[in-house]
Amino acid sequence: MSKSASFRLSRVPSGRERVSFLPSMDMGIFLPTLLLVAVGIAMVFSASYPTVLEYRDGDAWYYAKRQAGFAVAGFFALWIFSRLRLKYLRGIAYPALFVSILLLAGVLVVGRATKGAFSWYDAGPFKFQPSEMAKVALILALAKLLADYPGILSTFKGLLVPLLMGGLVCGLVLMGRDLGTTAVAFFAFLVVLFLAGARFSHLLGLSIASAGIGAFFIRMEPYRLQRIISFINPEAYADSGGYQITRSLIALGSGGLFGLGFSRSREKFFYLPTPHTDSIFAVIGEELGLIFCLAVLVLFFWLGWRGLRAATLSEDRFSSLAAAGLTSLILIQAATNLMVNVGMMPLTGLPLPFISYGGSSLLFSLIAVGIIANISRHTVEIGGVSPLRAPHLSRAANKKSR
Repeated sequence: MSKSASFRLSRVPSGRERVSFLPSMDMGIFLPTLLLVAVGIAMVFSASYPTVLEYRDGDAWYYAKRQAGFAVAGFFALWIFSRLRLKYLRGIAYPALFVSILLLAGVLVVGRATKGAFSWYDAGPFKFQPSEMAKVALILALAKLLADYPGILSTFKGLLVPLLMGGLVCGLVLMGRDLGTTAVAFFAFLVVLFLAGARFSHLLGLSIASAGIGAFFIRMEPYRLQRIISFINPEAYADSGGYQITRSLIALGSGGLFGLGFSRSREKFFYLPTPHTDSIFAVIGEELGLIFCLAVLVLFFWLGWRGLRAATLSEDRFSSLAAAGLTSLILIQAATNLMVNVGMMPLTGLPLPFISYGGSSLLFSLIAVGIIANISRHTVEIGGVSPLRAPHLSRAANKKSR
């Protein structure tokens, strides 16, 4: 059978194979991603309008043009990663993690501080946030390790190896004072360990220890502690630590069911902090209303469902864990941003994937989608059983794919 043909094999219980020719890109993954990015470019234009008038010489399209450029580069990267052979994805997993760790260490020395976090390499008009790359690289490297050694999680000693991977990445990001990104990477890391069969007692102990570390770092930084206190009672701190949450809730409440109309937000005029980045969902709610906010949620659910479906139907353990981990990474960050905007979590400083302004976030989110789409193209359903929890199937598939 020609390798150039784009197809999916579905193994039915009778043992017969059915071949159906499909487009090379899984539209169930690509379409919600495209729509989210399109919404993002439009809302970046609207939300950044007051900022560019004040600080960018009146070029109303400044941030929107840059976001569109990031999107073009990101979709090109998505296409490349969706076409790579899976063995090449496995091959770059460890090198990508190694480079990410070097970049995370380097940014602590030469990086630029933004809102107190040392997260960025700054080269004039071009800025790069290595933690975005590190999150994706960590999931790929962890998936490769757990696919190559399916029984490694059976003992606590075996758990130390993946723990070293996650600890290096999360530790370096945390040293850069970016607690939000650290938490997202850590929870996605836990998801992969759980799906790979880690013992519940080990995961519980790891979670408790990590919670203790997080509490220590929160206590060490007064502004983080203030965020927790103001989250509990934002009205009492509406002029200080609870200001952003309060303005976000005002924006969402002002929008009502159908919104004030595109570009008609009042809160973005220097009332709501970071309207085109962290708080962009509040601007969406104010301008386009609850109905459109729900539509955005549907798009994330759609993308998440298709990503987890690809993980479930994949024929090898690496692909299953990688797809599940990358999908979880996107969904956890999206859920965190949305919950912050509606006052259900303290401030984290995390962007909304695909929608908030930011080149590093958009680029690596689209790369993650490209990898998920690649895995989706190669899915083979084996009697309806997922190799996520079936290591014997995974080992057989891994031997075939090597």
